[in-house]
Amino acid sequence: MTAPFIHIRISALLLMLIFGASAVFAASTSTNFMLDSDQLDAGSDIATSTNFRLEGTIGQFVTGTLESASFTTSSGGAAGSAGGSSGENPVSPVVSTINFAYTDGGTALGFSEGITPGLSTTTVYVYGTVVDGNGSGTITGVTSAFYRTGATDSCTPNDFNCYTPASSCVVTATTATAAHFACRYDIASFIDATDTVGTFPSDSWTARVTATDTSNFTTFTTADIEMNSLAAFTLATSTIAFASMPLGATTTASTSQSITLSQAGNVAADVMLSSFQNLTCSQAGFIPKENLKWSITPVDYTDVNAISFTSTPVRAFLNVPRKIDATTPTGTTYFNLGIPAQGLGGLCEGAIMLNMIPVP
Repeated sequence: MTAPFIHIRISALLLMLIFGASAVFAASTSTNFMLDSDQLDAGSDIATSTNFRLEGTIGQFVTGTLESASFTTSSGGAAGSAGGSSGENPVSPVVSTINFAYTDGGTALGFSEGITPGLSTTTVYVYGTVVDGNGSGTITGVTSAFYRTGATDSCTPNDFNCYTPASSCVVTATTATAAHFACRYDIASFIDATDTVGTFPSDSWTARVTATDTSNFTTFTTADIEMNSLAAFTLATSTIAFASMPLGATTTASTSQSITLSQAGNVAADVMLSSFQNLTCSQAGFIPKENLKWSITPVDYTDVNAISFTSTPVRAFLNVPRKIDATTPTGTTYFNLGIPAQGLGGLCEGAIMLNMIPVP
């Protein structure tokens, strides 16, 4: 009698950490990780979704003193410092407030709260008020730059530490002597992080805002804010598909399956691997979760470097570095499977978890 074949497909759920200011770490509404019960041949029906992730925040504390400001900031606004003037006009335009927010006029982000980049481009507004005693109608324009403080305001624009507005700053008169300005920035997910777990913890990010009036007088003001760390991966595939396997069979280095993780954040990152349930079969029996093994190189199921899944997360030590140029760093995890010799029937399903962690 020919031994029956078992068909397996494993779906992986990737978890992501975002480091911000609040002490909350909440799971998303994604469903539990599943092994799909559909019959698959090797390499078929590979899912490409990269939406599996867990988002949360981890609190941080910033010590030290902020520069004194010669202007006031709105409640919740970032710390600021006054700049110089290129003229002697006693009523030169003055940038009196600078705020950071995700929308124009939105809730101002505090210095320690910081800006949290997302997995794709994140829009940030630098907005505030310009005052000119000669009248708001004499304010001819506002320009701005946004840069990691250590890069200085003379930096060359790039996606890592130096930005110019996505379009010209918008100036709108609000009173006889005051105008609202808004400068939009589109920041990348891999923008340099300056919070306590970021690559540049002794730095911050600075917005420099310059106002000009009809007399061609200018003044500038700066304000600082933290840029939070984003530890994130995207998956090249979210499904592990094994070929049909007979009872008692095990995979080898050549038949093992893999998932490639691409750096999607702004800090070096790794994964913790675990599984919380056995692979249950539709007709009879189950495959113990320990029969599913992982490694960071392609090896046989019986190799000492193939590690069984357990409910306790184990670090893979992929140590995928942060992105520093046009090349996106990646890491690959390999999977092997052992089928019990008897007691199974039908199609089997179970669960695995890939849990994101930052690497110091």
